[in-house]
Amino acid sequence: MNSFALYTFFKKACASFIHLFSNRLRHGKIT
Repeated sequence: MNSFALYTFFKKACASFIHLFSNRLRHGKIT
């Protein structure tokens, strides 16, 4: 398994998760 490919996949998944989470926070107005 390529280490760089794994790193890229992890970074992409992390970014999409943060995007979803911030969207949910903005719509839910938890703060």
